[in-house]
Amino acid sequence: MKRKTLATLVAAVCLVALAGALPAQAAVISLGIIQRGSESLTYGYGEFDLLPTLAAGLQLRSDEVFVVSLWQGAGNGIYLEVEFDAAGANKELLELGVWRRVPVANTVDLSGWLGVQSRLGGPSIWVKANAELAFRLTNTAGVFFGGSATLLKKDSVTATYIGVGHYF
Repeated sequence: MKRKTLATLVAAVCLVALAGALPAQAAVISLGIIQRGSESLTYGYGEFDLLPTLAAGLQLRSDEVFVVSLWQGAGNGIYLEVEFDAAGANKELLELGVWRRVPVANTVDLSGWLGVQSRLGGPSIWVKANAELAFRLTNTAGVFFGGSATLLKKDSVTATYIGVGHYF
């Protein structure tokens, strides 16, 4: 487990370096812990605005999974995520859905996204619901609390996470 945590931290440092190199209009890098059942994972996440209404995200987790995402819209829109298993277990997931961010207070945002998900090449489709509260502590620092639930699936999965982030 220590090796996976170290790998996630190294990946997060690489994300920070990438954030500085990209001509992005806005970016956030976050690190945190995911609790999924009895399993605890660490993660690193980076999101960069490519255009005024298009952002790209990359998440790296200590279970050797990484997720690439595209978010279209300003305040709400559609998203696409592809999850890859770096261990080569052929567990790639594709998710397509809608998202919305609502300012709750000056420094607090509530985001939610709901999508259909399926294994690439698989016959089954299910629903995944996600929510996140983002608290901006300063102009450059924030704390994130979130959760997700997989619905309409034989083996439902729920997860919660907490993270700290840096805004660029």
